[in-house]
Amino acid sequence: MNSIYLGLFVLLGFHNQGDELERLYNLSQEAAKYAEVYAPPAQELRQKFSDAFAELAEAVYIGNTSKALAAVPQFASLGFCLVKTKSAGKTLFILIEETGKERGGGFYVLREKPRSAIVVMAPHRFFDVGTGRIALGVFRNEQGFALMTNTFHRYTGALSERRDKYGTDVAHRSDNFYFSAFKALLDRFPKATFIQIHGFDSVKRNSQHDLILSSGNTLNPLVERLAERLRAVLNGYVVSVYGKSVEELGGTTNVHAKEVAARGSTARFFHIELSDRLRKELLHNKALAKAFAKALAI
Repeated sequence: MNSIYLGLFVLLGFHNQGDELERLYNLSQEAAKYAEVYAPPAQELRQKFSDAFAELAEAVYIGNTSKALAAVPQFASLGFCLVKTKSAGKTLFILIEETGKERGGGFYVLREKPRSAIVVMAPHRFFDVGTGRIALGVFRNEQGFALMTNTFHRYTGALSERRDKYGTDVAHRSDNFYFSAFKALLDRFPKATFIQIHGFDSVKRNSQHDLILSSGNTLNPLVERLAERLRAVLNGYVVSVYGKSVEELGGTTNVHAKEVAARGSTARFFHIELSDRLRKELLHNKALAKAFAKALAI
C-alpha cells in the first residue's frame, strides 16, 4: 500500500464502496503475525504524530473535511496512510500504517460530526482475545468519535510475558504513537469519555466476576453509575467495581488512567475488564452487543 498513491485516491474522493472499515481493521492485524521486535519511535516523531493527530481529530470532529485531508502528507512522512470512507452514512477517517513499514504504531478511526465524544480503546486486542472486535462493535453501535487499537502483540520483543517494559504494551508504556494519539485527544477534547476494553481468563484467575469496572485510580460516583447501567443489560453476568467488590484488574498501572488523573482532567476514563465467557457472548449476540454499547454511552 503506497501512502502517496493511497493519499492521492483519498484526496480525489475515491474509496472502496464496501465496508472499508472492516477491511482495514483486518489488514491492520496482519503485521502482528510476523513482528518479533519493537523499537519505540523517537520523541521527535511521537511529538510530530501527536501534533498531526490533534489537528486531524479537531478537523474531523467539526466536519472540516478539507483540513482533515490536508494531513495526508504529514502522516505519510510518519509511515501512515489516511483513508476517507463512509460507514452507516457517516464519514470516517482511518489511519493505518503503510503495508511493509509497520512498527506497532496503532490503528485509528475518527468519525466526522459524531453523536458523542466517546473514544473506544482496545490496547491488547491480540492478547485479550476478542477485545478489538468488541471495541469496534461499540464504536459502530454507539456512533462514538474515535476507535484506537494496538497493532503489535503486547509482548512483541519482550523477554517474558511478565516484563511489560521490554514489550510493546501500549497500556503500560508511553513511548509510542498510541499514547501520543491519546494525549492529542485529551488535549483537544478535555471532556471526552475514554472507554478502554480489556479481557481476562476467569478460570486462570479463579474469578466469579464477568466485568470489572474502574477509573484506573480512585472510586468515583460515575463508575458506580456506569456499573448499574451495565448490570441492567448484562443479565446473568456479574458486574463488579474495583475497590468495592473486587481488588484485582483495576487498571491502577495503566498509563492512560494515570495521565487523566495527573492532569486533574474533566475527561472520564473507564477501564473495563471482560471475562472470557462475556467476551464470547458479546461477539456472537448482536442484541446484547448493541445494549452493551448503549449502556456505555453515559
